[in-house]
This record gives sequence, C-alpha cells and structure tokens, in this order.
Amino acid sequence: MKKILVLAALVAVAATACKIDARLNLDVAEDGSGTIVTEFGVDEELKALIEQSGEDVQFGNEFGLPEGAETFERTEGEFTYYGAKVPFENPEEAVEILTNTGEGGAAFEDLQLTASDGSVEFRARAVAETPDLGGDELPFDPSVLTDDFLSVKFVLRLPGKVVEHNADEVLPDGRLVWELPITGGEKELLARSETGGGFPTALLILGLLVVAAIVVGLVVVARRRGEADRALDAAAASVSEAPSTSPEEGAGDDA
Repeated sequence: MKKILVLAALVAVAATACKIDARLNLDVAEDGSGTIVTEFGVDEELKALIEQSGEDVQFGNEFGLPEGAETFERTEGEFTYYGAKVPFENPEEAVEILTNTGEGGAAFEDLQLTASDGSVEFRARAVAETPDLGGDELPFDPSVLTDDFLSVKFVLRLPGKVVEHNADEVLPDGRLVWELPITGGEKELLARSETGGGFPTALLILGLLVVAAIVVGLVVVARRRGEADRALDAAAASVSEAPSTSPEEGAGDDA
C-alpha cells in the first residue's frame, strides 16, 4: 500500500488528472472457502506515464504474495487493473492472509470471519496512520491524496442473504463496498448473511409434507362422503321407482 501511496502522491503533483483505484476483494462461499483478490487500477493517462518511464506495472514477488497466488491483468472502463488472486479453504486461512504483517502492514485489525449454523459474519477495523512518504525527499503534502487521485476500497461478497451491514455502497450483484481510510483514521466494518442452511430447509420440507398429508386426508374424506351420498341417492331412487299395491286391489284378488 505504501508504494501505491507514493505513486499516487507523485502523480498528484505531476499530473492531477491521473487516478488510481485500489481494491481488496473478499469472496466467501457458503462452506467458508473463497478467494482474496488484491488489485490496483490505473487510468489511461497514468498507465502511459508509467510506460514512458520504463517501469513495469504488475504484481511481483516484492509485494510478498502468498503461496498459490495467481497474478492477472484486466481492464474495466478507463482503468487497467493489476492484481493477484489467492484461494483459501476456510475462514481461519482467510484471516491469516488478511492479517499477515508483511511489507506495508496488515489490511485490517481485530478481523473476524466466521461461517457456522447457516450464517456467515465479517467484522474488522481498518486503521490508517498518516503515511510516511519519505519526509523532505518528496515535496508534497499528503493531504493531496484525496478521492480525486486515489481511492481504496474493500469489496465483500457473502453467500446467502445479507441481513446486516454498515457498507458505504451495495453493488447491483449484492457485493458490499467500504471506502477505506488512507491518510489517517479508522473505520469499523461489519456484515452478516444468512445462507438458509439445513434447519430452515428441513423445516420447509416438513411443512410441505404436513400440508400434503392434510390435503390427501381431505380428499379421502370427501371421496368417502361422496360415495355415501351416492349410495343414499341410489337407495332412495330404488324405493321411489318400486310398484305399489293398493288395498282395494288386494281385496279383489281374494274374492
């Protein structure tokens, strides 16, 4: 992050139209596995300036990438992004990666990521100290590092339905976005989702079975009542259709 801040500061002095967009992406699956993607994007003007200087803009070993990291380059709008993607198998491994105190320090403090009982929860505290960008070696005020030149975002995707969060923005695909402090200050981040685990699904199935049993019972009762009614109707019809003998007719026959 310090290298990005230095670059942004130099750009802010040399070419105020240039922009840098840095992102830390955390994608969590229902089973607690997922991916962590760190990337920074430079606009077309800054990319041209860097290429003219002979520098190579990409993630390399000097960034202290974890084992298994996959580097990439992509474009989005006016930005070209350079990044690294790291998979993790469980929340504990993700916490270890995100709190690794390598060069530039950890991304978060007091980080918690849990996945259990049909719920996934993320809590962290992002702390930014006033950056030391070289003292008198760089003739600029760190306060120039505003959103006009540099933005640092944390993007989180949780499985299931997000039921609680304090994100600054919710993207159309459901991802949560926080703007992180870069020149001093701290920020609390929290989000929780419900994945609809085994218990709600079993309860739904049980409810459907109960409803089905009730419907079948009502159908059987109705059918039996219908059969009884038809039997009564048939009996009544047979009685009404039977020939009747009057008393006078009976007397005549005896004579």
